[in-house]
Amino acid sequence: MVAVMDHNNHLGRMPLVGQDGEVYAKGQVSRRTKQWVAYEEKAPKNVKYIPELMAACMRATYGVSETKFRKSRKSIFLDSIAKNLSGETNPGS
Repeated sequence: MVAVMDHNNHLGRMPLVGQDGEVYAKGQVSRRTKQWVAYEEKAPKNVKYIPELMAACMRATYGVSETKFRKSRKSIFLDSIAKNLSGETNPGS
């Protein structure tokens, strides 16, 4: 539910524009083709509401605050592997 609310809150974000008026482009790996594609970079998200929302969800679900939880071994392992699906570094836009 938190992911859905985050998605819905940021649907209308405008593209990130530089001082020269040009829209920033960024590369990303396509999950379907495993190839790099360029897309417009969006303005940063406003995520100030999320920590409080997550804490409220944890209190409602488990009866304890988020400070009582730690990362699992699997989560720590996943953080150490490739950052994208292609296994290659970003070639640039």
